[in-house]
Amino acid sequence: VGHSLGGYLAGVIGAVHADEIYSFNGPGVDFEVDVKETFKNLNRERPIQKDVTYNSFSMDGDFIGNFATRSGTIRKFHIPILFKETLGSIPSCDYTDLLSHHGIKLMKNVINNSSVVSIPRSLSPKTTKKFLLSNLRSVASNAGLINNDKSDSEKKI
Repeated sequence: VGHSLGGYLAGVIGAVHADEIYSFNGPGVDFEVDVKETFKNLNRERPIQKDVTYNSFSMDGDFIGNFATRSGTIRKFHIPILFKETLGSIPSCDYTDLLSHHGIKLMKNVINNSSVVSIPRSLSPKTTKKFLLSNLRSVASNAGLINNDKSDSEKKI
């Protein structure tokens, strides 16, 4: 786990020594190029884990977190350049500064205010389907796609 340079290092070291890697606003790590080159420069030879999961999270406007290619997928979070009102723990601000989208505190606040549903890895496919269906209504409501209020005919007396 790491942020920025720490996210890049987590990717390089994790590709050899971990099952899962979490990088926040770190430059991308290409296992076949970056990892092999790093260990070659250290005069070490290390095999890359076959089943390593590379979880990379980046703010859409962060140039460091979106730099370079990566072996895993990237999940991007987007906030407008200018926030006119406070949203949860995200302060109203002008986010046009070069590094304004790079901070881990901003990313933490965006994730905490996000309607993204996380699914535990240990759930079976049948349980996952049930989990998704049971949470679909609340996710759609939080996103403003449906009105969660029951009509008078649906309310129980």
